[in-house]
Amino acid sequence: MIDLLIEGIPDDLYARYQRLAQQHQRSLSDETIYLIEQAVNEEDILEQRREALDRIAERRRHLPPTPPDAPTSLEMLREDRDRD
Repeated sequence: MIDLLIEGIPDDLYARYQRLAQQHQRSLSDETIYLIEQAVNEEDILEQRREALDRIAERRRHLPPTPPDAPTSLEMLREDRDRD
């Protein structure tokens, strides 16, 4: 396991950080690991979303163009609601 040293933390940030760890009933070390995991997981999720959007955009590039007389999604929704 690797140790991590963080220097120069402002006093007000450290105090808030201590309160956060206490609220979660964790040590400062455990809170640090938790927050790092959260940040890394969030970044992984964002990367997966970017990749999915890229795949969607690539698929759309291969679709035929929409005919000019095709209804818009808003028009289709209105038509569907009017049926009731």
